[in-house]
Amino acid sequence: MKRRTILMFILAVAMWGMPLGGHAAGPRRVVKPGIHVDPTLDPVTNAWQVFERYAARFELAPGDLRLDVVRRGKRSHHIRFQQYHRGVPVYLAYLAIHYDDGGEVDLIENRTVSGLTLGVSPEISRKAALDAARAAIGIVREERGTPEIGLLVYPRKGDDRLVWRVSWPVREPLGDWIVFVDAHSGEVIEKWNEIFYDSAFVYDPNAVQDTNDTTFLDNGNADTDALTNARSEVTLLGLTDNVLVGPYVDLCATGIGGAYKPACQAADPDGTPPYVFDFTRSQDAFEEAVVYYAIDSVQRYIQETLGFDNVNNRAIPVHAHYFSDDNSFYSPGDKGLHFGDGGVDDAEDADVILHEYGHAIQDDQVPGWGPGGGTEQRAMGEGFGDFLAGMFYLDHGSPDYQQTDDKWAAIADWDAVSYGTTVRGTKALRWIDGTNER
Repeated sequence: MKRRTILMFILAVAMWGMPLGGHAAGPRRVVKPGIHVDPTLDPVTNAWQVFERYAARFELAPGDLRLDVVRRGKRSHHIRFQQYHRGVPVYLAYLAIHYDDGGEVDLIENRTVSGLTLGVSPEISRKAALDAARAAIGIVREERGTPEIGLLVYPRKGDDRLVWRVSWPVREPLGDWIVFVDAHSGEVIEKWNEIFYDSAFVYDPNAVQDTNDTTFLDNGNADTDALTNARSEVTLLGLTDNVLVGPYVDLCATGIGGAYKPACQAADPDGTPPYVFDFTRSQDAFEEAVVYYAIDSVQRYIQETLGFDNVNNRAIPVHAHYFSDDNSFYSPGDKGLHFGDGGVDDAEDADVILHEYGHAIQDDQVPGWGPGGGTEQRAMGEGFGDFLAGMFYLDHGSPDYQQTDDKWAAIADWDAVSYGTTVRGTKALRWIDGTNER
C-alpha cells in the first residue's frame, strides 16, 4: 500500500473518537438512517435538525446538549454535542452527527446518559477538592501551571456521582494530572496522568536510517565526523525571522514552563537573511532545527498532499530540551511537545518527534482523546504515533537500510542505540510490521 493511501487511512481513523461506558436511551449507533439534510446550510443547523428527529427516542431535550466540536473531513461533516445535566457537563457523554457533502447522514452516535436525577450542589468546597487532589498526586513541585477545577457528572450504572474534576499540570511528579474528587464525600475516585510518555543541517529522519550505519553511539552527545556528515541540508519554509518559529511549529515553546534548559536557542549567527541554521548534535540548537523541519514537513504533507487543512493546523509549541530524562511527551495541558535529553536526545530522532506529534493530532481532532490510564484509546494513540512516523519516513534515508530485513518497520532506530537490543541488524524502540520485537 502506498504511503499516501496508508496515511489517508490513519488520519481518517484519528478524525473522531471512540466512546467509553454510559447508559443511553435508544440505540447507541444509527447507521445510514435515511435522512438527508440541506448541504448548503450550516453544519450545526443541520445537526440540530437531525437531533430533533431523534430527541424523544434518545430521551433528550435541546437544553441537555451544547455544541462541543465541529470538524470538516475530506467529503464530510462531523458535529459533536456535549451532554449537560442541570448545567453541569456529563463525563464522556455526547451526541455526534456525521453526514457527507451530498447531505446524506451516515451515522448518529448516541453516547448520552439517560435517567440522571442527582443534584448538582456540592458539599465539598473547591479548596477542599484541590487539597484532596494535591495529596492524591503527591505534588513536590508545581512550576508548570495552575490547576483548573470544575464540576462534572460522573455517570456509573447505579452509582452516578457529582465530582470535582481537577486538572493540574505538575513538574514533580511530572504530569498533566486529572483527579476526580467526590463533591459530597471528598473521596478521590479517579486519578490519572494525561501526559503521553514514550521511551524516549538535520537528520531526516535519523542518523542510522539516513546512513545505513548501525554502529553509531551517542557517547554523551558528542560530535563525530560521521554523525556530522549524516546531516542533510534542507530548505526551511515559513520562517519570517532569525528564530525557528513558523506557521506549524514554535521552537520558542510559547506557553511551556518548567524546563531545565532554555528554548529558542537556534539562530543564524550572521543574523541576516537568508538564515542558515548550521549546527551539530553537540549543540542544543541542532535538535531545534531537526524538530522544526520534521513537524513543518509532515504538516505540509497533511495539507498539500492529503488535502486536510484542519488537522492540528497551528504553530504547536515545542521544547526540544525540556528535561534530562530519556522520555518525551505531548501535554494536553499546554498543548505542546516536550523532549528529553536522556541517552540520545529524543529531538534528534524524527521518528520520536512525529510519534509525539501524532498524540497532538489526536487531541486536536478528538479533544480529550485517551482518558484514563489503560484505555483502548491510549493504545490506539501509541500505535497511531508509531505508524505516522513509520509511513511518513518510509521512503527517506538509505534504501539499502530500509529494504534489508524490513528495517523500514523499525521506529526510533537512532534513539534506541542507548537502550535497544539488536534485532534484524538494528535497534529500535518498536516495530510496526506486526512483530513483537523490541
